[in-house]
Amino acid sequence: MDDKNYFLCKAKVYEQTERWDDMAESMVKVAEFKHGLTTEERDLFSVAFKNSIGPKRSALKIISGIGDKTDTPEKLDIIQELKDKVAQEVRDICNNVQNEIDTNIIPVDVTLSIPLLRKGDYYQYLVEVTTDDISKKQAMEKCQKQYQVAFDIALDNLSPIHPLRLALALNVSLFYYEILNLPERACGLAETAFNAAIAEVDDKREDYCKDSTAIMQQLRDNLTLWGIVQVCVVKGGDIMA
Repeated sequence: MDDKNYFLCKAKVYEQTERWDDMAESMVKVAEFKHGLTTEERDLFSVAFKNSIGPKRSALKIISGIGDKTDTPEKLDIIQELKDKVAQEVRDICNNVQNEIDTNIIPVDVTLSIPLLRKGDYYQYLVEVTTDDISKKQAMEKCQKQYQVAFDIALDNLSPIHPLRLALALNVSLFYYEILNLPERACGLAETAFNAAIAEVDDKREDYCKDSTAIMQQLRDNLTLWGIVQVCVVKGGDIMA
């Protein structure tokens, strides 16, 4: 077994045992070979970091909720200390992912929309833990830029029913709604993506049918949750217009 396959094998074992930080570390080693990641390897890279950062993002929400219900100064200090610690862990993961994508994935990846989507996602996570106004604005601008480039690539190369294109629409619409507070743009993008996918639903490929259907359901659920009946139409595929 060569070195790359050794780390790949470790990552799969870590996935089975839900040791996400170890899995992420192993997938970083795989990416460092700079041979270009296969579809399976890209998925493993994504799963590792998603599951590594997910509990920390959830913990921050719980910590904030506890803080809102606490009026004891000593306990508030403890909560703030914990919040700062977890927020730094989130920042470290985001910076690690972005560095790996820039250094070891993008230079040898022919499907640029995938790593650029991941970069956009992790810039969004950075926004969530950034309190300084200037730094937050910079992170939001970088997130918006990465999403736009990835979306343009997806529009040119992927069908409306492709799960990656749908995932981009889902994530960007959430970015509009939750981060930029632009509900009409969020709803317009989600509605456009959903309708375009519906038009091709009979032609979808079996290899990504399940993933596409799940994302379409999320898009529709969000539209229902947001409660916007009349939506704008995104012109020319420009999600920033």
